[in-house]
Amino acid sequence: MILCDDGSYEAMDYVFPPYYLGDAPMWEAAARVKEVVSIPVAACGSLTPEIGERLIAEGSADLVALGRPLIADPDIVVKLEQGRRADIRPCIRCNQLCTGNAFFGLPVACAVNPEAGFELERVIEPGSVTEPKRVVVVGAGPAGLEFARVAGLRGHHVEVYEKGDSIGGVLLPAATPDFKRELFHMIGWWEHQLEQIPTVSIHLGHQITAADEVLAGADVLVLAIGSHPFVPEAVAVDPGARPVDVLEFHRGAPLGKRVVVCGGGLSGADAALEIAKAGHEVVILEMVEEIAGDMLMLNRISLLRELEAHGVEIRTRTLVKEITPAGVRVTGPEGAEELIEADTVITAFGLKPAKGEGDTLATAVPGAEIIRVGDCVKPGKVGDAINDAYVAALAL
Repeated sequence: MILCDDGSYEAMDYVFPPYYLGDAPMWEAAARVKEVVSIPVAACGSLTPEIGERLIAEGSADLVALGRPLIADPDIVVKLEQGRRADIRPCIRCNQLCTGNAFFGLPVACAVNPEAGFELERVIEPGSVTEPKRVVVVGAGPAGLEFARVAGLRGHHVEVYEKGDSIGGVLLPAATPDFKRELFHMIGWWEHQLEQIPTVSIHLGHQITAADEVLAGADVLVLAIGSHPFVPEAVAVDPGARPVDVLEFHRGAPLGKRVVVCGGGLSGADAALEIAKAGHEVVILEMVEEIAGDMLMLNRISLLRELEAHGVEIRTRTLVKEITPAGVRVTGPEGAEELIEADTVITAFGLKPAKGEGDTLATAVPGAEIIRVGDCVKPGKVGDAINDAYVAALAL
């Protein structure tokens, strides 16, 4: 058998294709090899079950090889055989704890499957708790949903309250670019799992306040209220300026032709790529030496290639001083000030945990156990929120 897998030192990201490369970025390798050999040929690389079925049906491959999807859900084949497609936990192709860990000599784990690599220590025994507790979870983002799933499976009575009209939290706006659509599938997976747990209920459009009667009698209050975007105090904002926060952009805020993104972290860089793909002129401003500096190297290769291909201008060592109606006033690498013109300015400076709101709610439930999970503890990657919430719920 020949397993056809693209990638090289010059194109390392194709060895472990991140979400930027989309579905099945190298299926043609298998199709071309199959034309000239008589032994079985396997295709691989970000394949969905549906694409795998098609490749086999049309004769482009004899076999479908899965790697990361089996880490995300080791039972994927069994679930497909049983017709349980909606129960398959999707790989979001983030490479965070699988490939990323391997590169740093750490055991393989998974952003969406906290049990991967911890199969002996992390075991959910359904209905195992002898004294079920009434658990109120505030926030239906990744951390809140995973906590509710694990605690509910173990037998606790869990009520999830979300101020918005849908679950998913920050994942929902973050999943708007086509290259991140697997995040949407993750939200759908949680929704389907929670529907099957009779001890879990979700209440949408309900913002919990300190005086809310639903807090009365709660044994456990889980704060999964996330974080808030911010603009540094050192950045002046002209009263006439109307900057758009990166989450507002993902929620559909209108943009002008020329867009300047203030902040070259992962959220700013991904937003810049999405905007450029939509046909806008885009500039990224970043104060340090490089953009997305804390990003996994493999993913960053794809990101930089895509940004260049779509004409995004990247200006590093550039300090944002003021956001004006005409654009952004900055100090460049040599200390010179200039105005970078923009029709729309997007702020992506980072996030601050919603600690104040959490403290207020915590004092309203005297005697209850208070558990904080996700970005309200420390803004981080989705895998950190999911794994931390799983561990906390397993210990309850």
